[in-house]
Amino acid sequence: MKAKLTNQNKYFEPGLVSVLLPVYNGDKWLKEAVESVLTQTYTNWELLIIDDGSTDSSLDLLAVFSDSRIRVLRKNHSGLVDTLNYGLNHLRGEYFARLDHDDKLEPTHLSQSIEILNKKPKPSAVYSVWRVLNEAGQEITDKPEYASWIKSYPAKTMNDVLKILAVRNCLVGPSLVTRTQLLKQFRFWDRADSMEDYHFALSLISSGGTISFTYQPSYFYRIRTNSMSHSVDYKKLEWRYAKIKLHALVLGLGNGNCGKFHFQLLNQSFLHLLKGVCHRLQIMGLFL
Repeated sequence: MKAKLTNQNKYFEPGLVSVLLPVYNGDKWLKEAVESVLTQTYTNWELLIIDDGSTDSSLDLLAVFSDSRIRVLRKNHSGLVDTLNYGLNHLRGEYFARLDHDDKLEPTHLSQSIEILNKKPKPSAVYSVWRVLNEAGQEITDKPEYASWIKSYPAKTMNDVLKILAVRNCLVGPSLVTRTQLLKQFRFWDRADSMEDYHFALSLISSGGTISFTYQPSYFYRIRTNSMSHSVDYKKLEWRYAKIKLHALVLGLGNGNCGKFHFQLLNQSFLHLLKGVCHRLQIMGLFL
């Protein structure tokens, strides 16, 4: 990406939020996800559902919705990142929001996000603090690893958040709301190995962008035992972290940006590489 960041929206309908919902065999929770968009207090939206070659009854479930603001496109199965980028080519709105098929939104999610996105100094992207659901739809409040994330955001300064981001992903990626034109400058990197949301955030900040958060938790994130985020090959995790951080660093430097965050990314990348090498040597039995 060589172009400077821009918030211009020359080709999109002003004020319209395009909610992109990729789905693959999501019939268990898809209806609930769509209904959470229908109940938004911000009503100037379109819902673009991209079916990634589902083999279950997902498409049949969608047939019951008659709202003209809902569009459904179907494609051959190619994975989440390709589906997201395919959807980007069909968006009409000035703003972009994302929703996964097993998650749902609070009614004020879009209104909060758009208000903050247009509040000076205008951030490049807005994320929500999450509320976590189990597979049965019950909110999880008794696990510290989830609750601490919710409680930590309001007390954190943006510098604190950036320090954490340089180390690990502390954002709810699908809660992203941004300007469509800005997102299309980056798109979702197809080599991010299921960390496309983390890579986007790092690339945005590395390239001079800024982020902010909704006033209240407004995105329900569902924890599933077979979800992509819970099927990580930890043996390869260090290499993956190094790859996406170095790539985000290069994008930022290519845009003429260089600052503390870039040095943090560089430092973390080398740490990941070192850990990856040590892990590989341990596997080979060269040391314990």
